[in-house]
Formats: sequence, C-alpha cells, structure tokens
Amino acid sequence: MQEGAVSVIQMKDINSDLTIVWDGLVRVQAEKMNDSAYVNKGEVLFANRGSRNYAALVDRAVSDVIAVGNFFIVKVKIDAVLSEYLAWYLNQKRAQKYFDQHREGSYIPTMRGEWLNELDVFIPAIAVQEKVVALARLQKRELELSAAIQTKKNLLIEEIINKKILLDSQK
Repeated sequence: MQEGAVSVIQMKDINSDLTIVWDGLVRVQAEKMNDSAYVNKGEVLFANRGSRNYAALVDRAVSDVIAVGNFFIVKVKIDAVLSEYLAWYLNQKRAQKYFDQHREGSYIPTMRGEWLNELDVFIPAIAVQEKVVALARLQKRELELSAAIQTKKNLLIEEIINKKILLDSQK
C-alpha cells in the first residue's frame, strides 16, 4: 500500500483496553473529505459493527486522521459531559446490554446510529464524572501492573524450574 497523507484508524488499531494504538496507522492517499470524517481530540469512536460495540477515546490532538466506516465518530457538544466519561459509560454493562438488544444482523451484527442516539446516558455533575474517570484510570493501571507482576512471576518460576532441571541432569 502506498504511503499517503491521511492516517486511518481501523478496528485493529484499538487495543483490548480500548485505547487507540497510534503507532503504525495505515496511511492512504485521499481526496480532501468533509471535516466530519476527520477525528479530533476528545471525540469518541464507537464501533458500530461486530458482536461487541465498544467506545475508544481520541485522547490526543491529531491532524489528517480519519476512522473507517466501522466507527461512528461521537462528538460531545455540551460542556456538561466529559468525552472520557462518555467513552467509559458506553463500555459499561448497562450500555452494553442495551447494544446487545438493539444490534441487528447475524453474520456481522450492526448498530444503527439512531439506536446509539436513543441510549439514555446518565450524566452526573462534572466533578463526579472526573472522579469516575480517575477511578477508571486507576483500575486500568492496576490491571496493567497485575499483568506485569504475573508475567514476572511466570518467568521467575520458569527460571527456577529450568535451573533445577539443569542441576538434576548434571548429577
């Protein structure tokens, strides 16, 4: 594929922790598109196809980046809602249950935009949203640290076992 001026976010560019992997985005040649096709910091990408409809926050300032048609680009237009809170909310069980009930199609299930628009989103005060977001970040960090500890434990156990086997084989 030819290198181009526009970067494209695809479903494969969303990590399991629902963050965007910015390094390695495919670049394509593209005509200048409508401004609504481009993503901007603070917008939420919502996966509208597949068996799980998830949200990922555009967490940095970007230029000349678009998202494939598998995403709705959700633009928060009121000051009473933090984008990071909205992304978190869309990934919670309550919203996921709603999406499960409204998806259509069996081969590649699809979520229509009007169904996303009809979702009731509970919007607490900004101070509460900030606390929810901070707590969610801490939870994510805890999971990262727990996984790193488990990896190191596994390596340590493997090393101990290998040393034991080597010592026993030298007797």
